[in-house]
Amino acid sequence: MSRQIPGLYRIRQFLRAVRAQGASAEELEMVQTILNPDQMAVFRCLPPYDQRHSLEVLAALRAAGYEETAVLAAALLHDAAKTRMRLRHRALVVLVRALAPGLAERWSRGNGTGWTAPFVIAAHHAEWGAETAARAGSHPLTIALIRRHHAPLPADPPSSGQGEEDEADALTEEDRLLAAFQAADDDS
Repeated sequence: MSRQIPGLYRIRQFLRAVRAQGASAEELEMVQTILNPDQMAVFRCLPPYDQRHSLEVLAALRAAGYEETAVLAAALLHDAAKTRMRLRHRALVVLVRALAPGLAERWSRGNGTGWTAPFVIAAHHAEWGAETAARAGSHPLTIALIRRHHAPLPADPPSSGQGEEDEADALTEEDRLLAAFQAADDDS
């Protein structure tokens, strides 16, 4: 969401989702070069707007120079658990989170059935998506990036000033990839 007004960003995101078309035949061929058959089955189950969003995240990562298959697979599968939630329910979750975050948080602790289900799904979709990716035979890095894609990043440690970073305090490669992944997701 870099330098965008959050409400305006969400409105544009919703309008794009309503008009979104799923992956084209050409895009599906490209996706098949990244995903294994079980992962491909998961991707094909995504609604058109999620396929489009995933392809946009993929394109942003590639434009930034990321080509590792595990990272690209995470881009394509990161919202897999959201297939349980309709677009209008997603819009409701976004509105309630913006207007009454405490209420949204309370509703997200429900049992996942009834009218609170969209809030529970939204709160747990990263973990559930990681589980879906694991069942589809995904690489551990793919699973980790999906699991953490809404988690806060660890703070960059201050430099000791001695020219060498303390390895225990340094951001991991996974953290660096996650930062790039989150930026691509937020901008797509």
